[in-house]
Amino acid sequence: MFLARRLFDIGRDAWRALSPAQKAERLDEVRGIYDRITQSFLNSENGVSTVNLMEYETRVIEKGDYDEWLK
Repeated sequence: MFLARRLFDIGRDAWRALSPAQKAERLDEVRGIYDRITQSFLNSENGVSTVNLMEYETRVIEKGDYDEWLK
């Protein structure tokens, strides 16, 4: 999980500075990490029969910008 945290925890300005190709590369790396994690659950003998990876986008809005964003 440390690698996934490192890939995402780069800060807003650093993320914005990445090119679309660089962002896609980082996201592919994270997907690979999560694929390995889900496979380890499915391959273990702990009774887990289904693991679903869901992707969604989250918009983080600073406290003072919320009302403006709703317009």
